[in-house]
Amino acid sequence: MNRKQSLPGRYSGFSAPCYTSTRILSQYIESYDGTKLAMDLVFPVNPPKELPDHPLPVILVASRGGRFDGTSGNGDAIPFRFLSHGYILAVVELRGCGASYGTNNSFGNLEHCRDTIAAVRWLKQQPWCSGKVGMSGISNRAYIQLCTVSHFPDELDAITP
Repeated sequence: MNRKQSLPGRYSGFSAPCYTSTRILSQYIESYDGTKLAMDLVFPVNPPKELPDHPLPVILVASRGGRFDGTSGNGDAIPFRFLSHGYILAVVELRGCGASYGTNNSFGNLEHCRDTIAAVRWLKQQPWCSGKVGMSGISNRAYIQLCTVSHFPDELDAITP
């Protein structure tokens, strides 16, 4: 009997994976004040296609540095598991962190919250986004979710700190 399980690290019995591969694109997006933020986008694909055929929901991870690495212990491995089930993963480096421009005065400050909200808005405007954007992350990547949601952004659909 195939029982449904949705536990930390275990997800089975719901939907079968429908994508067999991924494609990573790296680019800069503009924050609320024009500061350039580095973002990795990880798309689920079925080769030879380079992008999904229809819009998909997005899982956003806001980072102090180090964009996508689906194998490390930085928390990317958790949302990476959802790619084959039809989710896009976006990892943005906040201002003054990693390859992003600007100055990092303090993690979780107002500017970082505004950067995160700007990233959510940018994602929702993309043709490959279904209009649903949630956030994921552990440690400081969880903390920024709580800081961001404290500003009540209507655009953010879910958080999983």
